[in-house]
Amino acid sequence: MNPFINDYVVVQDRGLAMGVQNFGLTVGNLLSVAFVYTATNLLVPEISFPVLSIVQVLWVVLIIGLGMIAEPAA
Repeated sequence: MNPFINDYVVVQDRGLAMGVQNFGLTVGNLLSVAFVYTATNLLVPEISFPVLSIVQVLWVVLIIGLGMIAEPAA
């Protein structure tokens, strides 16, 4: 369970928040296997590993740059 759910979600909505979290985790895993594996399956390891590393770094920059991870307002 994500500790942010206890900190920032009201008690009545915690079950829904956990359900959405698990749904997102499942969909993310399925999409990563479906897209990333099939997109790099035919590449040699010397190319596929740097491609996946660049995609991961860009994903983190995108999430932080769009403000999806930020301190809550006081």
